[in-house]
Amino acid sequence: MRRLLSGLAVAVVAVIATAAPAAAHSDLEEASPGPGDDVAAGAASVHLVFGEGVADDDVNRVTLATAGGDAVAVGQPSVVDDGFGVCAATDALAPGEYVLDWRVMSEDGHPAQSRYSFEVTDAGSPVDAAACEGVDLAAPEAADDGFSVGTATIVGVGALALLVVVGLFVVRVRRDRRAA
Repeated sequence: MRRLLSGLAVAVVAVIATAAPAAAHSDLEEASPGPGDDVAAGAASVHLVFGEGVADDDVNRVTLATAGGDAVAVGQPSVVDDGFGVCAATDALAPGEYVLDWRVMSEDGHPAQSRYSFEVTDAGSPVDAAACEGVDLAAPEAADDGFSVGTATIVGVGALALLVVVGLFVVRVRRDRRAA
């Protein structure tokens, strides 16, 4: 019985450890606006380029907020650059500091995500919008702060593991009582 419990405990730990999000498979290589950039007011799109292909999937997300936390409307990203980039339409950006969060699904099925900041000023450099021109971009929408798939998976696996451990404990206590 002790071997069974030890084996199950090792299996539960292995499942939980592998359920964590994978290391970034699609590292961000270029962005416009990019990390730390000072861009001109009025920019209305985001272009991100990755080192590996991005799946054309509805889980790809780009969210944008002011440094104060106010959400900026962003459209659903479209895959561009022969599958290595995404473009998303935004509301025209007014001067201020912004935080951009992105999450994409790699072609190999692994999610990658990160965030960075940039600034918009009247004297900033124009955003390189050429890669997003001619792409049918979804209209900007308010950000959804819902429960992410990754979080739901981790919580579900954790709950299942807890159920298994509690069940095994109950079985062991009952067997010990019968043996006594």
